[in-house]
Amino acid sequence: MRIFFVLIACNEKDNHNTDTSVVVDTDTSDPTEDTGSTDSAEPNDTSDTDSTDTETGNTDTDTSTDTNDTSDADPACTEYNSPEEEFAPIQITAVGTPNGASSLSWTVPTTSTYIVPFAGSAGSPASHEGLDYVHGDANVGVVPVYASGAGTVVYVRTGCPQSSEFALNNDLRECGSGWGNHVVIDHGNQIYTRYAHLKPNTVSVSVETVVSEGQYIADMGNSGRSDLRHLHFELGTKTSPFDPCALSQSFDLVYNPQGLF
Repeated sequence: MRIFFVLIACNEKDNHNTDTSVVVDTDTSDPTEDTGSTDSAEPNDTSDTDSTDTETGNTDTDTSTDTNDTSDADPACTEYNSPEEEFAPIQITAVGTPNGASSLSWTVPTTSTYIVPFAGSAGSPASHEGLDYVHGDANVGVVPVYASGAGTVVYVRTGCPQSSEFALNNDLRECGSGWGNHVVIDHGNQIYTRYAHLKPNTVSVSVETVVSEGQYIADMGNSGRSDLRHLHFELGTKTSPFDPCALSQSFDLVYNPQGLF
């Protein structure tokens, strides 16, 4: 029964989206807005242009520039922090491994007491979109999660709670579209890995972090649609880039990660 619960926990995503008007934990306000006064004369009013002080002979010309004005800057989100519950489309099953994946170096991303396998028919929505590394031993307090391969972090979802590590999570199960707190790493050639159900407040990377194979990224948890502490690990491809300031996003295709090891 426990295996069945974990498998269902990672795959019951409905194929629709919800209201995206949520608060992103990124300050996009302009901290350096130029509030200095400027001439507001009418276009044909030349009374304030290069005026000469008749008593001193000095020319009144303002040549200062504000080099700190970043009003047009739009910094990327380093993470998407929100308790929003949303629904991303179920991902489509592919066979084999993505082109170029076999030439890269990969490592198993965590330890486990048992594994729930990937499942799905080619060309159809996957019935289980990744591998579940389940760690049900309560005597082990912390189970680290590592980057399976070298790459760059392109999406971080945080803000999803968990009610327990060793029982069904009752807190916002659809947070992060059921993935809970999760990290997506770009390995090049449109190849990505996803690390889901991470423990709250343990994610150590942010968007644009360059990671090496085996680098620690978070602790295994039970956030999102999860019934027991585990890492849901996905291997996928995506032609369009991830938006780090948006709700959780699906891959175009998902592959059996077991083919990497």
